[in-house]
Amino acid sequence: MLRESHKCSSIVVQDFIVVPALGKGQNYSSDILRVKINYVEDGSDPKNVTFIIKASLDSEELADMIEEAIIVSTTKPNHIIFEDLTESGFVAANRKKGLDYHELLMVLERIAHFHAATAYMFSKDESTMQYHHYPNINPNQTHFHPLYRNCLLACAEETRKWSTIPINITEKLFRLEKSMMPKAFEIYQSDKTGFNVLCHCDLSVNNVMLKFDSAGNSVDCRLVDFAIGFFGSPAMDLSYLLFTASADDVTTDQFDELLQYYHTKLVDTLVILGYEQPIPTLNDIQVAMLRKGFLGVMHVPLLLPLRLIEDTANADLGHLIGSSEAAIEFRRKMFSHPRFRSRMEYLLGYFDRMEYLD
Repeated sequence: MLRESHKCSSIVVQDFIVVPALGKGQNYSSDILRVKINYVEDGSDPKNVTFIIKASLDSEELADMIEEAIIVSTTKPNHIIFEDLTESGFVAANRKKGLDYHELLMVLERIAHFHAATAYMFSKDESTMQYHHYPNINPNQTHFHPLYRNCLLACAEETRKWSTIPINITEKLFRLEKSMMPKAFEIYQSDKTGFNVLCHCDLSVNNVMLKFDSAGNSVDCRLVDFAIGFFGSPAMDLSYLLFTASADDVTTDQFDELLQYYHTKLVDTLVILGYEQPIPTLNDIQVAMLRKGFLGVMHVPLLLPLRLIEDTANADLGHLIGSSEAAIEFRRKMFSHPRFRSRMEYLLGYFDRMEYLD
């Protein structure tokens, strides 16, 4: 890879070290590794370079399950090599804290640029998105369906203990267990009449890298892991981001402000690119959120407790899906976290008002 990227056939790797790039609990569908390489080029002094490698899980059973559930490409690569953004001063966002209002603005500007660029590409050549029409969640790939249903039911069971949650909301959560997957399948149905973009489809805290100034203020961001992109409504990314990645002090009123900011950056970029199709209005984005927002609701009972989990030693995909005593205990700890309750109580009221739970 070095020889190809540097256009130099004489490169020789003298040494390398491989270490985990993320701690336990920060990634569940692959192993993320950092490789530090020492090499020489054309007889020069030794040089150093660092890359990030996304590799198949060590567990053959889990790796096979993910391979069946996520289609990466027809060649089925076992690994992908990335630039190491820490070399440019970026660090992983704080998963426990989530993204504050300012950080969400930065992420929304990035994703607005990306969405606009992909919409423009598609308007010029529809074949550019030919590999991104396959639904990430569909009736044929059932491996992860229990994961979503189990997390929703666990959340519903917890709300029974919360005196601040009306009983009708708890009842709606239990009823959703039977309809949540069909609702998700419907969200992934193509709507060729609407405004579509290449969605990231995993805009979680774990996939945001931040850069900070000397005073500790976040000043820039990068989005990573575009492995499961889907060409569909931008509301799929927007709901996922706002509901699962927002810090506890981000309010539902600010959700509207953030959507307005996203829309402004989206329109500005489409105009700069010379996009000739109808440009969505802010009302179009809000309507799309009503139609697609359930996808975010579906992920909150999974991703919010994972952000807060303290038991990272047992944080793996097997404990999220399995039925062993260790798996059940892991999930019990996930949903009993006090910060999960406080944020979930707040969000459930909003979800109910928006009729996402009906």
